[in-house]
Amino acid sequence: MLAYDHGIGAGYNLVLTILSLVIAVLITGAGLGTALRNLGRWTSVFGGAAVGGGIAAMHYTGMMALELPGRITWAPNLVLASIALGIAFGALSVFFAARRDDWLNTLIATILFALAILFTHFTGMGAVLVMPDPTRFASAGSLSPASLSLIIAGATAIILGICLVAALSDRQSKRQLRQQKILLDTALENMSQGLCMFDADGRIRLFNERYAKMTGLSAASLKGLSLLDLIKHRKAAGEFAGDPEEFFTRVIAAAREGKSTTRVIETSAKRALRIVEQPMREGGWVATLEDITDWREAQAQISYMAHHDALTGLANRTQLVEKLENALAVLPLRGGSVAVHFIDLDRFKNNKKAEYSNTLERIPVMWNRSLHVRSNWRILAG
Repeated sequence: MLAYDHGIGAGYNLVLTILSLVIAVLITGAGLGTALRNLGRWTSVFGGAAVGGGIAAMHYTGMMALELPGRITWAPNLVLASIALGIAFGALSVFFAARRDDWLNTLIATILFALAILFTHFTGMGAVLVMPDPTRFASAGSLSPASLSLIIAGATAIILGICLVAALSDRQSKRQLRQQKILLDTALENMSQGLCMFDADGRIRLFNERYAKMTGLSAASLKGLSLLDLIKHRKAAGEFAGDPEEFFTRVIAAAREGKSTTRVIETSAKRALRIVEQPMREGGWVATLEDITDWREAQAQISYMAHHDALTGLANRTQLVEKLENALAVLPLRGGSVAVHFIDLDRFKNNKKAEYSNTLERIPVMWNRSLHVRSNWRILAG
């Protein structure tokens, strides 16, 4: 508008000029906000069309602010063409901007956005025909073209400065997010436990490679699945005996109530997995899987060693006491009596380990008989 030379002098109404800026901010902001919502395939196109419409609205509102000694007439076909060009190029610009975040799409979107502005303004100015009219004149409060130029230059500098700061801040934030993501991925992949995050509907949002290995599924097949799908998979493999849907409903209810649950499952590979499900504040829960097969075997070995002699493998004093206590505990209920048969080997504990074989050779009959009696002896109750 400032570059348009009509040769008769002009001014600009301050209120309408500011209004054109407000209209541009509101409509283009609404269009960009619509494009960012990502509600469907054509959302970005509709949002871009609104941005193009905002450019046209800004232009023609600004033309209303033009005060000059003459009458303005319009060429309707060029007016419609300027609006259509602004909407078309605006839609294409936002479409490319939202399609992929890389330098090529950003460059294409920038060029298309600039063309949307240029085609709207220059085609719209081409539709203007000014007829001199001495009875019309600019009001006393109107802005001169020089004053408006300074205001526009200052506003442009401020906007560009804000955009530069926002761009640098956005780049720094993205760098920090990438670093945090790398740290999170590294931590997840180096966990000894399998980890999976479910949303409030029971669908998988995040998991590590360890979790995929424990469930026996590939990482690609786990994406998009729900806990119900995993339970059905276990049932098909013969690892789940209950009703999958009932179990799934129970887990969802526990997560919504904020209850933590722990359970142990057996896999077809004879592995024992302990699952701990911890609810999250925003809904959903985090499930951790830990292979406790070796821990169980170690506990069983410890229990065996605590109740059996390390050299002979026979029951030791601890087991004898426990069995006697159990037998005596049921006597009042069942009645009867308890018999104990004690067999001693003289000086057995005093012999060193290297002398055990000589001891056994000297008392073969007594040793074999003792083993026979001990292995077939049962503590009788009743």
